[in-house]
Amino acid sequence: MTDRDKLLLYVDGNLSAEHVREIEARIAEDAEFRAEYDLLRQVQRRLRQRPMASSPGLWDGVQAQIREESLWNSLVWAGKRLVPLAAAAAVIFMVLIDNGDTEANTVSDYLDSQTEMVLSEVQADSLIIYPE
Repeated sequence: MTDRDKLLLYVDGNLSAEHVREIEARIAEDAEFRAEYDLLRQVQRRLRQRPMASSPGLWDGVQAQIREESLWNSLVWAGKRLVPLAAAAAVIFMVLIDNGDTEANTVSDYLDSQTEMVLSEVQADSLIIYPE
């Protein structure tokens, strides 16, 4: 802990007895340190003289922000963002599970038809890997 840190604690009255003696000795012998101590005491006196009133408008702004972040506003936000996504997902899901009479109406049917097409073009002789 630096002497400046100790000085701040000394001004606030939060310094141990051992360190109090050190700081008081330094204040007595060092003019620059004493000037800093005097400045801190002056600031502390002025802060104590100031009226303890809350800042005007501060709570009003905080309260308005709290009201804006209510559960209802969160639900509105979710509705605006999630409902269109859910609708799109439902459409895609319906297209995928539709079992109508149309050809290749599901992903599985499409992949099956592509596999059959590829296998029909492959000759049986070309599948032998190790000749006998």
